[in-house]
Amino acid sequence: MGIPAMNSTLKELLPHSNSGKIDESAFLSASDLITLLDRIRIRSEGIKEMVLKTVTTYEKEFKGIISQADRTAADVQSVSDELQAVLELFGGRVEIKSSAQPKESGNLDDSNHFSSQRIQESRKEEEAEGSENVPVDIGICNLASQIHDIRNRIREREDALVVVNAISSLFEQLQSTEQKFTPKQLVEAADNMRYLQRKLRIEIEYEQQFTDEYQDVKPFKLLQDAWRERFQKLASILENMFAKAIVIKESSPELCITSPVDCEGLEAPATVELSAIFKAMDVIGVLDAKLAILGDAVHKHILIPILRDPSLVVSTTDVTSSLPNSRSSLTLRNSVSQVDKGQNEDPVSPLYSRVAQVIRFLHKNIFGNQAQWMARFGRLFWPTLAETIISGCLSKAVPSETSQLKEFHKIADVTKNFEIDLANEGLIPNFDRAKGDKLSNFAADVEVHFASKKKKQVLALTRDMIMQTDYVLSESSWGRSVSHRQEDSDAFGDRSVFRLQNSCAVSSVARKLVALIHNSIEDACLATPRTAVELYHASRDAIQLYRALIPVKLGLGLSNLSQGAALCHNDCLYIAHELLTFFYQYGDVLTPPLREVFTFVDLVLVFRRLANELLNQQISIVHGRLMMRLDQAQGFQRTDEKQQYEITQQSLRQVFAIFNNLATLWRPVLSQKVYKKVVSGLIENVVSRIVFEVLAIDDIALRETVQLQEILRFVEESFPPFLAPPAIDEISGDQAPEEENEPMEKSVPSWRKLGGLLNLLDMSLVAITQAWESGDLTSRGFSATEVQKFIKAIFSETALRQECLLRIVPIF
Repeated sequence: MGIPAMNSTLKELLPHSNSGKIDESAFLSASDLITLLDRIRIRSEGIKEMVLKTVTTYEKEFKGIISQADRTAADVQSVSDELQAVLELFGGRVEIKSSAQPKESGNLDDSNHFSSQRIQESRKEEEAEGSENVPVDIGICNLASQIHDIRNRIREREDALVVVNAISSLFEQLQSTEQKFTPKQLVEAADNMRYLQRKLRIEIEYEQQFTDEYQDVKPFKLLQDAWRERFQKLASILENMFAKAIVIKESSPELCITSPVDCEGLEAPATVELSAIFKAMDVIGVLDAKLAILGDAVHKHILIPILRDPSLVVSTTDVTSSLPNSRSSLTLRNSVSQVDKGQNEDPVSPLYSRVAQVIRFLHKNIFGNQAQWMARFGRLFWPTLAETIISGCLSKAVPSETSQLKEFHKIADVTKNFEIDLANEGLIPNFDRAKGDKLSNFAADVEVHFASKKKKQVLALTRDMIMQTDYVLSESSWGRSVSHRQEDSDAFGDRSVFRLQNSCAVSSVARKLVALIHNSIEDACLATPRTAVELYHASRDAIQLYRALIPVKLGLGLSNLSQGAALCHNDCLYIAHELLTFFYQYGDVLTPPLREVFTFVDLVLVFRRLANELLNQQISIVHGRLMMRLDQAQGFQRTDEKQQYEITQQSLRQVFAIFNNLATLWRPVLSQKVYKKVVSGLIENVVSRIVFEVLAIDDIALRETVQLQEILRFVEESFPPFLAPPAIDEISGDQAPEEENEPMEKSVPSWRKLGGLLNLLDMSLVAITQAWESGDLTSRGFSATEVQKFIKAIFSETALRQECLLRIVPIF
């Protein structure tokens, strides 16, 4: 026979070959089979003897284990009933499947259900073993398995019993704690609630912290819900008593304190002291929230009215009657006496007195002179109170002038004493008498606040001056550029040497801005080093603000010919000049730290560049209009035709109208030097184009030469008045200083060429040739090519013209 599968035991019992190996694919002989059966029988008898010996030796132990398992199985029903009764207390009826009742009912733990089934199965196996003849070794194995299962079930039942006892104990504690919600036991009830909170692992502010771990344990969750329900009840009781004890009437305003507090909502009406309410709230963790609400109410309805209305006075009453509770109140009322107004008292002392009176009332009547509660209240209330006093009182008391800084030291001393009084009342936590706190620190840094206030004032004045300026020509908003001070000398020396030499119109906003900067620098020279640096930066910021806002203020006016743009150009040059002289004016009196950083030279180039941009933009606008009008003349051709001649004349009249408008707007504003430079440049552009276009005509008839002469003579007569110096100052109305009238040739390079062209139109061919040979035409800017082309356009082709053309050659 073959051996399809051979385990290790059979291999050991089979006879081996000489090689010591077994061929599993070979057939066994009859002798091998007989030998194998004998060896199996011998091995079985040996095992039986060993098992019998083991059972006989440990007979008592086995009987004890089996009897204990029987007793444990009998207790399953009682344990299940107890667990079901506990769960029914929380609203969930759970029926447990016991070992004696195989029928399912309810939602018991899966481990209990599995254990009951194993008990039934084990009993059936025992009955089967009793009825059948099972080998001893198999019976022992079954018995060991049953013992292991019974031990596991016993351990599970013990653990379940511990859980049931714990749940029952916690629930009983919750019920007993709820019964302590009485006036005399509020603190003890709060302690118990806090203990149960830790046991149930509940976080009031972060309730979801343990939810994931216990969300499937229904009894535990039910206990947590029961705790929260009782916590809300206790918190509601305490909050109601707190609200009855402390009442703020908004209409009066009035703060009323009643202590002890009547507890009408409880089963046994009685009174509770405010300190007990505070302690119970502290234990359950809601005291800080209530103190914060109280602080907000006191701040809003008591302290803010005191800050806003100096006439309010604080009145306190303390009524103690024969009743168990007493009442005290704090009321704000208008002062009838006006004696304080005549006294020369600093503005903060009355305010500090009223605030200190309120704090003392709170300390005595609400917190019962207990430092711990006042300190808790102060940690929440003091920062808000300090910020309110700083913004509503101290910041307004900061002086606006350098000379007033010394007077502020009195306010600083009063502020320090006020903080010490509040610290003695326990309102300021961790108060350091040497360093002070928020109010003292603010008063000690008065120089910084003064500089900040001054900086804000400078920037606000600068912004208002710029936005309120309309750049309309009037005596009130215009004036010639002068130095900041015209006196011969002052505290900072003679400044007349720094006067701007070129007289021009300067707007009032520029003069006011420069005066404002001078005042700020003068204050910086007299202030402490720290304040001086801040005032210096304020001056620079004001100048930068002007540079940023002026283009926005002018707006669309920059896209057209504007007098305001020319004025702004002058303002920029005037400010740049003043900036350049600041260090020379104040360098000797600057404090050493300020002298190291004091400079305005970097802004000079910025304003000069801005002035050039504004003026060049206006010049570009005028130039474009002039060229557009000259385009209408169509190159000054065919002027012998009446219609074309009139068109040419009209275009030139429009050109001169533009110059006339330009002179009207800019001559009173720009300095004479700048005005002449701008207008002469524009005249040069117009004249050079007229000359170029006339010389570019290919054929000029005899009548046309006459018309061109009239046109050029009209141009020659119309331009000089635009460059002539004014006889009367347009601003002051006084006689303008006499200036030498420069020739047009010096201001307009093409002017001589225009005169030469006018002469050429009236000269003969020979005279033109002689003028060229004499160098007169060359000196006027004519080239040989231009003269040759002009001759070809005017004179017909003859031998004489050909001879003259040959004589007109470039001269080197």
